[in-house]
Amino acid sequence: MNAPAKDPDRFFLPLRLAGDDLRFRPPRRLGAQVTPLIDAKKAFAAMEEAILRARSTVHLGWWEFDPGTPVVSATARRGAAAATWADLLVAKAVGSKTMPAAHVRMIISDCDPAFFNEMHEKAWSALEAMEIRRSMLPADARSRLEVIVGIHPALVSGTAELKMLSDAFEDELEGQRDQLNASIDDAGSDPAAIDAAIDDALARLRNMPGLWPNLRFDAKLRRFALADPLTPSLRPATQHHKLCLVDGETAFCGGLDIATERLDDSRHRAAAPWHDIQCEVKGAPVFDIERNFFARWNSELPRFREFVATANTVQPPLRIDLPALAAMPAQAGADAFDQRPGKSRVQLIRTLSEEVATGELLPTTTRRDIEESYLNAIANAEQFVYIENQYVRWLPLADAIIARHQQQPIQVILVVPTLPEEVLSARDALVEHGLFLQHEFLHRLAAGLGADFGVFALAQRRPATTPKLLDLFGSAQVYVHSKIMIVDDVFATIGSANANGRGFYVDGELNIAWIDPSAIRRFRLKLWSEQLGSPRGLLSWKPPQFVAKWRAIATANAARPAPARQGFVVPVDLARIDPGSKFFPPVADVDKAC
Repeated sequence: MNAPAKDPDRFFLPLRLAGDDLRFRPPRRLGAQVTPLIDAKKAFAAMEEAILRARSTVHLGWWEFDPGTPVVSATARRGAAAATWADLLVAKAVGSKTMPAAHVRMIISDCDPAFFNEMHEKAWSALEAMEIRRSMLPADARSRLEVIVGIHPALVSGTAELKMLSDAFEDELEGQRDQLNASIDDAGSDPAAIDAAIDDALARLRNMPGLWPNLRFDAKLRRFALADPLTPSLRPATQHHKLCLVDGETAFCGGLDIATERLDDSRHRAAAPWHDIQCEVKGAPVFDIERNFFARWNSELPRFREFVATANTVQPPLRIDLPALAAMPAQAGADAFDQRPGKSRVQLIRTLSEEVATGELLPTTTRRDIEESYLNAIANAEQFVYIENQYVRWLPLADAIIARHQQQPIQVILVVPTLPEEVLSARDALVEHGLFLQHEFLHRLAAGLGADFGVFALAQRRPATTPKLLDLFGSAQVYVHSKIMIVDDVFATIGSANANGRGFYVDGELNIAWIDPSAIRRFRLKLWSEQLGSPRGLLSWKPPQFVAKWRAIATANAARPAPARQGFVVPVDLARIDPGSKFFPPVADVDKAC
C-alpha cells in the first residue's frame, strides 16, 4: 500500500496578527498566478507595460531607483513617449488621450549616510531628480506624483552604544570629506574651474542630508571639514524591497532594482553581466502585498517629513524642499480577492524590523517569516534544494540543510557569485566578516553533504577584454543577484531577501512563498536551460542525478574556451574562496551586504 501523499501546504506558515496592517502575516491564498521573469530586460519590460496600462494606481518601492534607467519595452516607449523610467512615471501621472492618468506613489529606500554613503546619496539624488520633474507639471498632475525617501525607524544615536563603532564612523566621514576636497584639488589653479568644482561638490553634499550635522563647507577656507564635535549615529537597517504594484491587481517582486547596470538578458552579453529574477503575481496575494505598501507609506511618510524638517535646520544654505504629500486614505486592490487567475497557492512572507532597543545596535525584529519559511521548507525537503542567492551567509541555514540531509539524503545545489560586489569598493571590517560567513557556510555544507552538494557560479561565454577582480576562467562573471529557493519542484520562494543576517532579520524584505508543482517545475527547467545551455535529456534528469549533472557541465566548461561553453555554469573552487576575517564584535553575524 502506498504511503499517503504529503500535503503541500506544510510549506506554508501559520497566520499571525491578522488585524495589524504593519506586522501582519497573511495565510496562503488560493487561485493565484505567478509568472517568474528571468533577467532584467524581460522583467523591466513586463513592469513598464503594466504601468502603461494602469487605470488608477502605481505603487513602487525600490532599494535603488535610477530615474535615468532606459525604458526597455518598445510598447511603453511609444505609448508614454518615454525614454527613461522618470519619463514613464511622469507621463503616467499626467495621462493622455490614449493613456489614462494614474496616481503614482514611490518609496526610495535610504541607507546609513556614513557606512552606506553611496546608496544614501543615490536615494536623495533620485528624489531631487523626480521633484524637479514634478515641479514642472500642472497642479492636478503634481498631486498624482508623490515620491519619498523611505527611512527605516531603526536609529542608534547613544554614545555608549556607538562607542565600539566610533572610530569607524569617523573614518567613513573623513573619507567623504577627502573625496569632496579632492574634487576641488583636481580643478587645478584656474579660479573658474575651482568655483565650478566647489559648486559640484556642494551639489553632492546637498544630496547627502544625513551627513549635514557632521560635514560642512568652510566658505573662507574653501574646504570641506568635519564638525567638532561629531555627533555619531547609525541607521543599521534599510527597506530592501523591490516592488511594483499596479491597480492593486498585479504585483512584481524579486531581486531587481531599477538601475541601468541591472540591464541584461538570457544571453548575458552585457558589459557588466547580471543575473536576476523578478516575478509577476496576480490574484488574492496582491491584496496582501498592497497592504504592505499601504502600511509602509503611511508609517514612513511622517518619518520622511520629520527627517527633512530636522535636516533643513542644520546648515541653512542646504535644504530640501518638502513637497505637499498625503497619507493613503485606503489601500487599493480589494477586488483582487475575487480574482482566481491561476492555480497557484501563494503566501506573502516578510522580514520586518522596527526601532533599536536601548543598549542594542540592531533593530527589534517583528517578522522573521522569510527565515522561518526557508527553514521550514528545508525541513520538509524530500529530494532536492536549489538556491540562487547573492549571499549565503546565515549559518543556521547551513546547519538546517545538514540536519535534513542526515535524515533524508537530499541533493543541494547553490549558485552564487564567487565574490560580492562590495569588495570592488571597500574591504572594511564588516565586508571581511561577510566573506568569513560565506566561507564558513560553504565549507560546512561541503563537509556535511559530500558528493550530494554542489556550488557553482556563472561566467560569460566570451573572454574578458580587461581583467577584473570578479572574473572567472578568463571571462567576466555573470553576477548572481537573484534571491530564490526551489524545493522538490513543489515549493519556491522568490523575493528581495538575501540568505544572510540582514535579509533574515535586520532589513525590511518581501518574498512570496509559492506552491504549484507543475508551474514550479516549468520554472526550474527554464532557469536551468539558461544556466546549463539546454543540456540534452534535461527533462528526464532525476533528483539523485542533479548535482552530478551540474558538476559534469561546470567542470567541462572550466576546461573549454569561453565561446565553447555549454551555458554559463562554472565550478566554485572552495579551496580558493576568500576566507575574510571574523569581525571583533560578531553583532549576531550580520554583515554589510544588502
